[in-house]
Amino acid sequence: MRPLGGGEKLPAEYTRLEFLESTGTQHIATEYVPTENTGLMIKAYTGYNVDYVPLGSRNNTGETRFSCTRQRCGAVLRASVGFGWDTWNMFPGEYPESTVSEAFYKGDLNWQSSGKATFESFLSVDRREQELPALITKPRFPLYLFAINVGGEVKHPMFGRIYEAGISEGASIKSLFIAALDSTGTPCLYDLVIKTALKNSGKGQFVAGVKDAAQLSTVLRKLPDLSGQDMGTLTLSIPAEGNTPEMQELLDTTETQKNWELKTQERAAAAATYSLRRVRKVVWVRRVPDKNGSYVDADGERWQTEWCSAIYSPRGNDPTLHGYEPFDSVEQAAEAWGLVPYEEPELEQDEI
Repeated sequence: MRPLGGGEKLPAEYTRLEFLESTGTQHIATEYVPTENTGLMIKAYTGYNVDYVPLGSRNNTGETRFSCTRQRCGAVLRASVGFGWDTWNMFPGEYPESTVSEAFYKGDLNWQSSGKATFESFLSVDRREQELPALITKPRFPLYLFAINVGGEVKHPMFGRIYEAGISEGASIKSLFIAALDSTGTPCLYDLVIKTALKNSGKGQFVAGVKDAAQLSTVLRKLPDLSGQDMGTLTLSIPAEGNTPEMQELLDTTETQKNWELKTQERAAAAATYSLRRVRKVVWVRRVPDKNGSYVDADGERWQTEWCSAIYSPRGNDPTLHGYEPFDSVEQAAEAWGLVPYEEPELEQDEI
């Protein structure tokens, strides 16, 4: 599928990425307050069973929802695919009574005044469409990405990736976001329309997703030299075919010569199905206390897990030096630590 922003060029001080990935504590706050003529577009991926919103705004509990279409993964599809338009709406039609483990999809909500909500899943080759009535209640709060802005608060964070996103007003495209690194090596979404970058408004740092070995090489070449300064940190999601001995050597050279700590997360190749499931082999995992963490222990304390395939650091490349332990998967690590996925309290229908 051709990227919507594929024909546009970034300014020289920015480096193109394939996607940004949130671990659940990062989000981006826009200043755009939607109207009845606003449209949204999202191209995203998730492999987590959480009640997330990739792009949206809501006045408060029980009032206007304005959120782009999304699919909740790991849950029965009948209760998983929908959008916010005054109320939470499910797409009509039959859904298979089965579960899915991941979703790569494109969603539209009144995009360029289409008057429709659409959802396209590229793993199940499924497309849904629904006509939209007039929006009754006027939204009052700006849109958030990787979460929904509910009365000024961050709710329903997304654990997943955004490849592209857009905001339209009438037939005019007001913002078209693509993933990039700025001149300092900070992950951001760059708006090709208004020529500005939006950065993380939450905690931690986005994972920077690179498409292939060529893009990884460009990212490493353009990282600023921080010799004699505070060490830079960056987590890179790289495809398996980009994890070559040559790239490993370049990563090691970059951390040594430019004073960067680089963590890599290897994922499976983006094949024709766009399946991005990472290879299940030994990974390095650590846990950190986090009140918004995606896991909870028997005492009710929340935890966030962090993982990498390898680490390249001026402080040493052995992951155990950084508090990581070897496991076959993040799920195996959570089980060993007595952690279970945190589930939000069940909501009433008017709070979904």
